[in-house]
Amino acid sequence: MTALTSLLGNDAHAESSTDVPKWNGLVSPRHVAPKAKRVIFLYMAGGPSHLETFDHRPQLTKLHGQPMPESFTKGQPIAQLQGKKLTCMAPQHRFRKCGDSGIEISTAFEHLPQVAG
Repeated sequence: MTALTSLLGNDAHAESSTDVPKWNGLVSPRHVAPKAKRVIFLYMAGGPSHLETFDHRPQLTKLHGQPMPESFTKGQPIAQLQGKKLTCMAPQHRFRKCGDSGIEISTAFEHLPQVAG
């Protein structure tokens, strides 16, 4: 196919449209001038742990202060913690059953239990 196309020379290429102006690589001017004078960039990494909010783990509370069982970490790539003593830590907030469903929600959320289903 390439060999046949080379026989046609420039006739093998499509003609450019005369209706649309050719893009010259510059950004087209906008119909409304931008008005922003400053930009605030918020880098918000992290947040509350799922273990502190909605994912109650009673076993973690029982193991508080004890060495982390090897079954929890075996085969896990925890490079920054290599050679360090890993201990379990209980959630910092208690959990309570809320709503008709009995979902357990952390006491860190004061008003959420009022709307829990």
